Amino acid sequence: MMGGVIVTVVLVFFIIGESLPSPIYPASVALLLAHQSRTDSVNNILKDVRWSKL
Repeated sequence: MMGGVIVTVVLVFFIIGESLPSPIYPASVALLLAHQSRTDSVNNILKDVRWSKL
């Protein structure tokens, strides 16, 4: 349930985030929501990113 909410909020900010007076980027929203909902820690999320693939 919480994962669906996070995905929905991130998609909304992906669509409208950069057009706001103060731009809000989807990645920052996703990290904030994951941290606040205690889904996973930001450190664990950043460790899981495959930086070589970016």
